[in-house]
Amino acid sequence: MHNIKYTIIVPVKELNNYIYEQINVFEKFKRRDFEVLIIENNLSNKKFECNFFLKIIESGKVSPAFKRDLGARNARGDYLVFFDDDSYPSSTYFDCLDNLVHNNLNIIGGPAITPLNVSIKERISGAVYSNEIFDNIVMRYIKLNVKENLIDDWPSVNLVVKKDIYNEVGGFNTNLWPGEDAEFCNKIVYKYGYQINYSKDLYCYHHRRKTLIGHFKQICSYGLHRGFLAKKNKTNSKKILYFGPSIFILIWLFSFLSIFNKLFLPAVLILIIYILIYFYSFFIKRRNETIFVRIISLPFLFIGHFFYGLYFLKGWNTKNLKSKLR
Repeated sequence: MHNIKYTIIVPVKELNNYIYEQINVFEKFKRRDFEVLIIENNLSNKKFECNFFLKIIESGKVSPAFKRDLGARNARGDYLVFFDDDSYPSSTYFDCLDNLVHNNLNIIGGPAITPLNVSIKERISGAVYSNEIFDNIVMRYIKLNVKENLIDDWPSVNLVVKKDIYNEVGGFNTNLWPGEDAEFCNKIVYKYGYQINYSKDLYCYHHRRKTLIGHFKQICSYGLHRGFLAKKNKTNSKKILYFGPSIFILIWLFSFLSIFNKLFLPAVLILIIYILIYFYSFFIKRRNETIFVRIISLPFLFIGHFFYGLYFLKGWNTKNLKSKLR
């Protein structure tokens, strides 16, 4: 019996093609000091013959946060590694993780980049996510060199937490999804005083939405929950970058309503500056995609920011938000 060092926890509604892809990737690793726990609603009859320890746990119809907590309670590893069902590690993932934990890093976030050879729709979605103005957002989606590697917020895909710390802080808010990861990180940093480290080399691959409608639904959900968390005074959700799209909407509305007064031209000038900044970010600062994909993605960037800003305002004005299950 091998000593288990890492427990990979994967919440999923039901087994799907992404899970099979993920299992195939884990089978390529030569080491046996990790286990994979897949938490699904109802146990399927599917049997896997793996060269590593794999366990499927039935959870019932509960939130992904509840499934992660359930996985943590069943984990044998010293470190919990959270993945989504549609993500999988790079070939150097565990070697990099070994070095990081050897240097006494207990909570680590790494980028989740768009896989190679995926559909054009996934690439468009990935290009939109990875072409933000602010580095502390785009570093989630591409391997980015940063001067400061301390972060206070990270998605629950490709997030590593030492199990003792996870138990100490009480895990995720099981009634919130999405946004439970932002609240979890806020609690870790600002309530318990732990540090979260960013490593560009601890990267995984993460599929994007296969349809643009699914992409925009995801953006709306992100905006709704981020606005709600900002109103709830979560420190890592009260940054100006999250308010930016909503400010854009308000300026756009203000300029539309002020067509016939002296404030119209200043408002339009602000909008032009805003657009130029995005053009700079999209075509000059970021070069992680082909020019063809970037050009196609540009209108979806503006549309996505419009919906995000709109739903951020909605979340800000929501008194009590309890997430729906998948």
